[in-house]
Parts: sequence; C-alpha cells; structure tokens
Amino acid sequence: MKRLSQKDFIFLLLFSFLFFATRILLTFSPFVKQEEREIGAIANEILDNGFRFNFTEYSGGPYNNVNLLEAILNIPFILIFGRTYFAIQLYPMFLSYFCFILTFLFLLKFINDQSHIYFSLIYIFSPFIIVRSNINTWSHHLEGTFFSILIFIVFINSFSKKEKYTLRLFGLIAGFAYFWHFGTLISSFTGFLIFPLFLSSYIGKNKLSLRDYLQYFQFFLFFLLGYLPGIFISVKGSFLIINSF
Repeated sequence: MKRLSQKDFIFLLLFSFLFFATRILLTFSPFVKQEEREIGAIANEILDNGFRFNFTEYSGGPYNNVNLLEAILNIPFILIFGRTYFAIQLYPMFLSYFCFILTFLFLLKFINDQSHIYFSLIYIFSPFIIVRSNINTWSHHLEGTFFSILIFIVFINSFSKKEKYTLRLFGLIAGFAYFWHFGTLISSFTGFLIFPLFLSSYIGKNKLSLRDYLQYFQFFLFFLLGYLPGIFISVKGSFLIINSF
C-alpha cells in the first residue's frame, strides 16, 4: 500500500479544513427534517430516562429500523454541544467526512494520478443541494454512501495478494450495510456478480481453482451473519420489513 506522502498529507489537511468550513456555514439554517426530529427525540429520551423500550419500538417505520443506533451515535455530540439542532447536524457531517476520507485514500492507493485532488475539489465544492445533504440525516442516504464505499474498498482488497481481507469480511460488512440501508444491496451484488469476469487477470492466475469459487459461497453465509439484526427485527415485528415491499 502506498504511504501517505508529506505533500498528500498537507493536501488532506487543507481539504479537511475546507470541507468543515463550507459545511459549518450551513448549520444555521432553520430547515429541520422529520428524521432529525425523530432521532433527536430518541436521543433525549435515552439521556433522560435510559432505555425503557425494546429495540424494535424505536423504529420510525419499516424503513427506519436504525433510528436507535443513529440516536446513540448522536448522543456524544449532544453531550458536548448541548441539545441543539447544531449538535444533531454534526453526526451526518462527520459521516460525510469519513466518506470523503475513504474515497481520498482509495484513489491515492489504486489510481494515484492526481485523481484524489480532483475528487476532493469536486466533493467539497459540490452544488448547494449536495453540500446541504452532508449535514442532514435524510432516509439514511449518507450511511448508504458510506457503506457502499467501504464495501467496494474491502471487496477490492479481498483479492489483493498484499492484503489479508477475505470475502468473509466483505460478506459481513455487506450484510450489516443492507440492514442499515437497503440500497447497499445494489453495491454488494453488483460487485459480487461482475468482479469474477476479470478476477483471474486481477490476481494473476491463469486458472481459478475450486477453492477460489468456493470462497464465493462464504460470502452468502457471512452476509446472513451481518444481517442478523434485520432478521431479528423482522421476526419480532412479524416480518414488517418484508411485508413493506
């Protein structure tokens, strides 16, 4: 793996400053989304009364089964900055920043042709509606983006001879990502189905062994393990998630 040079580190610090500077300026908007009200209410409930309900009772609907987890992730910001709308916006802001960091490092490692610089400028100075979405909790789209990027990176490294990642880790992350956001299923299975077409050239093997193909079956097993929270909620909620389709 290519080491982060001093020049790239300085660029990363500069882009990080620009990222937060452009986002913090938008946190004073009075626009509040419904999901943010729900998550804020759950976080305040936990701070005031602890966990009084079952996990499934914190759900905001068949597509909002992670409200409790998001509320827990928001609590540190609320404790530091108080029970304000600004505190609620910091969680999606940092999540968007992690998306930026993951993509920056991925491009630096696998492309390394100034693409990480161009990406940073486009990402930071995106159109207003995209920048605004970086500080809003809206239907878990940011989480879906984060997990999709993470899935892609882990999947690529699963077949790199220099890394220790395996399809087991890929399946585990993909399963948990699907529990968090249904849209990540597209990222998981697109890579899973298309990647074998050029797998042999990528890992430098002229012929794939039976063991190579059997690794793909491990993906499904660990995908189910990662999706266990979703299975639990489906059973507890009379398969509300499945029936919602």
